[in-house]
Amino acid sequence: MSLNKKDFCTKGNNSIFHANLQSYADEVDMHYGNSLERLIEEIGHKKNGEAQASYATE
Repeated sequence: MSLNKKDFCTKGNNSIFHANLQSYADEVDMHYGNSLERLIEEIGHKKNGEAQASYATE
């Protein structure tokens, strides 16, 4: 966990995981999110096989 959004986010959009790190995250099925509530909801939808809605963040 990091409180510095510049560590893992795309410059200018902290809701998108940094492209240089994405392949590593995919290898271990890591989920990234800047909202814990939305991330838990997204993971729940994946486990239930439901279609996911994309979301925009501030």
